[in-house]
Amino acid sequence: MPGRLRIDYLPLSQRSGVLFDGSRVVTDLRFGKFADFAGIPIATEVLQYRDGRFVFKEQYADVRVNDAIPEETFDPAKWVATEP
Repeated sequence: MPGRLRIDYLPLSQRSGVLFDGSRVVTDLRFGKFADFAGIPIATEVLQYRDGRFVFKEQYADVRVNDAIPEETFDPAKWVATEP
């Protein structure tokens, strides 16, 4: 597919936020089960591994491309305050 980049695998290395010992955790994101939506390959499954162990799976269905977003979506008056 000329002019397009498809990511199948994304390794990340980050400091552990739980142990605070300075150790590094490797998180692998693996994108798969690509489906064509309006000519665009979209990964409908994302697997997450931490230090080689499977920890999380995301699955996407009913993907829509270029749907209109209602203007009221961006109206701050309709947002819920998170802080008093």
